Amino acid sequence: MENVLLTGVTGILGRHILYELLRLYASGEKEGHIILIVRPDATGTAEERVRSLLFNHFRPRYLDEYPVAFLLSFITIISTAIDKLTGDHRVVLRNYTNLYVIHAAGCTRLTNDDRSLQEVYHENYQTTMWLLRRLGTLIRRFIYIGTTYACGLREGEINDDYITVSKEGEVEPFPGGQPYRNHYEYLKRMTEHSVATWCKRKNINWQVLRPAAICGRLIDEPLYYISQFNVFYDFGRFLYKWLKNENANSIDNVKQFRVVSNPEIALNIIPVDYAARVIVALYSCDDVRQYNIVSSYPTPIGYMLPYMANALGLPCNMVDTPPAIEEMNALEYAYYQKASAYMTSYFTGPLHYFYKPKDASEPHDVAEVNVLESFDALYAYACHHKFEEPVKN
Repeated sequence: MENVLLTGVTGILGRHILYELLRLYASGEKEGHIILIVRPDATGTAEERVRSLLFNHFRPRYLDEYPVAFLLSFITIISTAIDKLTGDHRVVLRNYTNLYVIHAAGCTRLTNDDRSLQEVYHENYQTTMWLLRRLGTLIRRFIYIGTTYACGLREGEINDDYITVSKEGEVEPFPGGQPYRNHYEYLKRMTEHSVATWCKRKNINWQVLRPAAICGRLIDEPLYYISQFNVFYDFGRFLYKWLKNENANSIDNVKQFRVVSNPEIALNIIPVDYAARVIVALYSCDDVRQYNIVSSYPTPIGYMLPYMANALGLPCNMVDTPPAIEEMNALEYAYYQKASAYMTSYFTGPLHYFYKPKDASEPHDVAEVNVLESFDALYAYACHHKFEEPVKN
């Protein structure tokens, strides 16, 4: 019997973790129950938001054989925000002891302004620690969904062990002096370290699973779906919206688009369904404490940026330094005013790669997909849907 409490279910990754869990419970491969913490918002009540995920035209086709009512029978919904959990909610959760808690909720803001700092501190750090304190002894294992980019600005090979644990099982102090691109990366790293430290103190089993950058589905039909086009998609969204809002004369005058970037580096990108499937394969695995969910086929910046620009009829010139303001065309000026502040740090060094086992010792049995081979289809899908939440045509 495996009861799972899942947060962040309405997010990009969280909904796919739910879909994967439902596939296993509905097929009889697993026995247990799924508890979802969902806050009501302007789009509907907590129950309405969950039902919208199950009635969604873009849900994986493997769920089509099960009636929604049957899928809902595996779900209990707690209608609240994580930081509003109370003792009354805990009483309900006592019916599902020894919980595997998959904490996928969080905020991805990659800018470095004060608003981003406050938001990622609250959503990624404070709410995580609140959840741990509220659930306490109900937890069988606390699975924190982090990010590979919590490694910060590092060169060379990056392995899974961001958190150093001594031979005696003690969590070593949070490392100081490590540079990060933004508040988001730093606070994700600090949060996972705090989770490990808290769980060690309270004798709670813990696990940190870190997906790389996420793209649309490449395993489960309908392919290419993703609920929100962010991170590397932001470059394409910027270009798409600029073309939509500019006049023809400005567009015609763009003879070059000089983007500060390093063609030698690559982004590690994985499909959202691959990430969810690996998480579900690993959350109950006793042999895994930390694991980076990455691709063996990173996507080179030298391919990705020119492709995204050229597909929209725009040039892309990769340069080491930005052009002088007085020499910028309208596109360059807009880019360096609005977008480059956080994008440039991901499009330049340092050169690094994530360690990934090449043999059968890898602790899950999920076949990889080469994102680079499908990048054109992924990007065409995003453009077709105007970089917005896909809707049924």
